[in-house]
Parts: sequence; C-alpha cells; structure tokens
Amino acid sequence: MLNKFSLITFKLIFFLIPLFFLPFTFDIFELNKKIIFSMLIIFLFILWFFSFIFGKIPFKSVNSPLILPLILYFLLILFSNFQSIVPAISFEEFLKVFFLFIFYFLTLQLFNEEYLEEVLFSLILGAGLISLYAIFQAKGLDFIVWMPRNLALRPIGTLGNPIFLGEFLSAVLPFNLSLFLLNKNNRKKAYLYLFCLILQVAALFLTSCRGAFLAFIFSLFFYIFLIFKLNFDYIKKIAWIILIFITLGLINNFISPKNLNIKNRFEKIFTKNDHDVEARLYLWDSAFKIMLEAPVLGKGLGTLSYSYLKYRNNEPIFLRSKISIPEKVHNEFLETASSSGIFCLLILFYILTVFFKENLKKFKTASLLENKIIQASFFSSALSFWINSLFNFQTLSTEIIWYFLLALITLQGKINFKNFSFSFIFKIFSLILILYSGFYLSSLQINKGIANYHFEQALNYENFGRWHKSNLEFGLTLKYNPYNDKYWTAYGKILEKIYLKLKKEVIYKQAILSYEQASLINPLNPYIFADLGRFYKVLALEEKKFLNTSIKNYYRALSLDPYNPIFYNDLALTYIMLENYNKAEFCFKESLKIDPYSSFVNANLGIFYFEHFKFKLAKKYLRASLLFNPKNKEALEFFKKIP
Repeated sequence: MLNKFSLITFKLIFFLIPLFFLPFTFDIFELNKKIIFSMLIIFLFILWFFSFIFGKIPFKSVNSPLILPLILYFLLILFSNFQSIVPAISFEEFLKVFFLFIFYFLTLQLFNEEYLEEVLFSLILGAGLISLYAIFQAKGLDFIVWMPRNLALRPIGTLGNPIFLGEFLSAVLPFNLSLFLLNKNNRKKAYLYLFCLILQVAALFLTSCRGAFLAFIFSLFFYIFLIFKLNFDYIKKIAWIILIFITLGLINNFISPKNLNIKNRFEKIFTKNDHDVEARLYLWDSAFKIMLEAPVLGKGLGTLSYSYLKYRNNEPIFLRSKISIPEKVHNEFLETASSSGIFCLLILFYILTVFFKENLKKFKTASLLENKIIQASFFSSALSFWINSLFNFQTLSTEIIWYFLLALITLQGKINFKNFSFSFIFKIFSLILILYSGFYLSSLQINKGIANYHFEQALNYENFGRWHKSNLEFGLTLKYNPYNDKYWTAYGKILEKIYLKLKKEVIYKQAILSYEQASLINPLNPYIFADLGRFYKVLALEEKKFLNTSIKNYYRALSLDPYNPIFYNDLALTYIMLENYNKAEFCFKESLKIDPYSSFVNANLGIFYFEHFKFKLAKKYLRASLLFNPKNKEALEFFKKIP
C-alpha cells in the first residue's frame, strides 16, 4: 500500500507542480505551486513515518559522499536565517528549502528503481502539455483569463515567466531524449516521446531565453559526448533529432518577431543597450559587495532586495525610476554567497563536484547500456540546471528535478537497512508530534493560500469602489497571514482612500497603525516609510502639523534607499507645502542627479521655477520634460504659459 501511494505521490509532484497555477489569484504561480508541493510532501512524510514507526518498513541508510556536505549545506542555510536582517521574509524562503530537503529524504527512503520511467514519463507528459500551451500563447491563442497581469509576446506557459519556462524545458529535455532512445521496441511510446520532444524544443525557441538555450546546447553537447561510443543506432537517432532541432530553429528565426528570435537575442548581448545584461551585471556586482559585508553566514534568504539599496549609485538609469526592488541576483551562486555566506557557497561547489563525479563513475561502471543512457540524462539535466543558474534564479518546478537527481545519485552509494524497535509510549508520542507538526505546517501553507485569495478579493472590491467589502476582505487576509508586510501596506492604502472619503479620525489612525505594523515586520523596506510620508502629507492638507512627520518618514526612506529619485521628488513637494523653497529646489535637483531622464521630475522642477517667476529655468526643465515624454499634459500646459 505504501509503495502504491508513494509512486502516485512522486508522479503527482512531477506532473502537477509545474502545471498548477491559479490565474485569478494575486500570486499566480510560485505560491500556489509551493502550497501543493508542501501538502504532497507532508502527506508522503506522514505515510512513511507511520510505516517506519510501526516497523512495517526498515530505515534506509546510504553511505554516500553526498550525505555530509548536504547536511552542512542545510545547517548553514538554517544558521544564516537566525541572523537574517528581515526574519519574516527569510522564514518564508526557508520553508521552501526545508520541504525540498524533506523531498530529498523521502526519495532516499521510498523511491525504487522500477519507479523511474513512470515518474519521468509524468514529468515529460506535463512538460509536453506546458509546451503546447506555450506555443498557443506565443501565437496569441491564450484561453486563460489572466486577472492580475497581461501576457507579453514571449510565452510563459504555466511557469510565470519565459525565463522560468526556458530553464524548466531545458532541464526536462535530456530525460525525454533518453526515454525516446530507450523505447525503440515500443513505437507508440517512442512516438509520444518524440512528439513531446518536438513540442518542448519549439516552446524553448519561442521563449527567446538566451540562458536556457545556452544551457540546452551545452547539456546536449555533453550528452552526445557521453554516449558517442555506446551504440551507432543511438547516434543515428540523435543525428535526426538534431536535424529536427535545427529545422525548428530556422522556422523560429523566420516566424518570430525580429527582436525575439534567438539569433537577434544573442547579437543584442554585444550591443550597448541590452538592459538585461546591464541589469544582471549591476546585480552581480552588488551581490558580491553584500557577500563581503557578511562573509560567514550572509544576510538571510530573500534579503538581497534590502541589502543592495545603498549601492544604487551605480544602478543603470533605466532601473532607477522603477517603483520596485529586484528580489533576486539572477545568479544562484552569488545569491547563495550573499544570503548564506561564503562557506555555504564553497560547500555547494563541493556538492556539485561530488555529484558529477559520482554520476560519471556510475556511467562508466554501469553494465547495461540502458543504465548508461539514463546516467547521461542525469548528467545533462543537472548541467543544464546549473548553467541556467549562472544567469537566472531557480524556481520550484526545476528545483524538484535537481533534488530528485541528488537523491538518485546518493542512492547509488552503499545502502543499509536498519530495523528499530520502539516502545508503545514512544510510538504514541512520536505520532502526536508528527501529526501536530504536519498539521501546523499544513495550516501555515494553507493559511498563506487563503490569505492570498482574500487579498485578491480585497483588491477587486477596491477597483469597483466597494470600500466596506474591501475592508472586510483585508481583515480576513491579515487574520490568516499577519506576517506579510505587503498586506499591511496595501491595507494602509485602502484605509487612506476610505479616510479621504469619510474624513474620520479613527480611520487615519488605523491607516498609520497598518503602515507601522508593516515597518515592524520589514524595517528595511523603504517604500513603507515613503508611503507613511505621503499619507502624512495628505493629512497636512487639513493640519500643517503633520508636515514635519511626513518629512521625517521620507528621510527614513532615503536612509534605506539613498539613490531613489522618487523619494527626493516627493520630499521636495512636501518642502513646498512647508514653504521651505530652498530645500525643495535642492531635493528636485538631487532627484535629477539620480535620474536626469525623468519627465515628471523635470516637469515638477519646471513648474516650481515657473511659480517663482524664474521663467528661463522653467523653460529649460519643462522642455526637458516634454523631450522625454511629449504627452506630459501638465508640462505642456505650463510651457505654453511661459511669457
């Protein structure tokens, strides 16, 4: 019974998680995948533990060089989060790592060799469906109603981003290729694998993702290199497959928009205006500096967004005016070093070295040709995953493949089975503890999902002006997940709107409390203090005493993010209300030092000079504003008034 349930669960993990998403929720992709993954892992763990504690199955211990470094790797990540600069964010990030390691452990305990093709088939079938959907998306035939976002020209499948889709497909393709080669006596299966293979390569081309395409080419090269001398029939089949790939590439080159085909995407790397490359180089440089700040244990998972703000003086111009903070480095090695320290990075390198060494060792010593082909696909898929990790950040859909491969290579070590006898009291105590832990972790993940649903409902009610309903939905959101600063900030903004309509003191005090609660959860988010500064500025329209508090909050925001042009602009407008014109002029100019191409800041400074009868300066900045945005109505209106 346990074997049956474990096989079904493994198949669901690989089939369902990449496919699962809820298009009507605020966090469409990753959160929903994490919830499903954690539910399946908790279910599987409880099944295994019941069987183990009652002596129905022995404990499987594996003597592998991967075990110790993986334990150290996990412990260093855990310890790094004890000193996280934003504990609430790091805890959520750590939960994903925790469940991935439980998945690794359960694979060691429950996975059997005979499961492999069935599990890989479920992964390939899911990837084929995702690829088919992505092809329809690329051609504008999307049958999903996307509530929170619009689709771009590049397909996202069910992964949320063309980059994530590309890295997932490039990691799955080696398994697909191997199972196609190995099913030469089963034509139906072979044709199905070939069909899925063509769909995946076509979707990979359509993503126009350079990192994923590079990973695919390199992993395919090493795959061919490994099996080149094994069997001539396999080489002939691979030659035909490569011919199909080249054909698909040529078709993509002609049918895709010029700026999205692979050829032009790679050519763009060497031009001066490739924003993707420029942004990555900036983030990598910042992550390296952050690593040097806390080299031993890093600054905690998910905290890079707030550590790098003081380095924004070197940030590319096109990023500076964005009202957002990049959340990841787009390089998993630098992400590891900055979040968990240099020692954690060194252990990761050691794990990779041991993994590929053990993989090659098994490839060389395998007696059956089929086993060599499978080992080649393990090597190729893992290589693709880590080449992608040089340019992008990992998502759950591909991370489960990596941890699964880690477990399979670990299982190639020496296995021992140990039987333990437990007293009745210990069994009861253990069952209560595991059930409680499972219930707690389940409720934690489910509550996050419920909170996310109510948050989406609150935003929808707000869009239709139904403030009372929106307020009730926010109450439920915060009831189920009170440790998310974004929820508290959004609630504060809703209360602001209600206050502007009703003008009740109790409402504005509640709004301030919401912002302050958000700042307690995440004291390093500058936008919370900027929102507080803006709200106090609104209150100052009725009582001038709030202006000083507004200015204090803007300076708190600037102390965290000193190179944010929007904060300086808003601070200047506050100084105008306080009639401190010298400081207002200074703040406008500081904003333009950071982002000289901002149309609205140039317009604000031009209007400021116009109102102070400095028409020559007003003309200069209003003209600049219209140069960067000819549709700026306010700038155009004042420009026409200049005598």
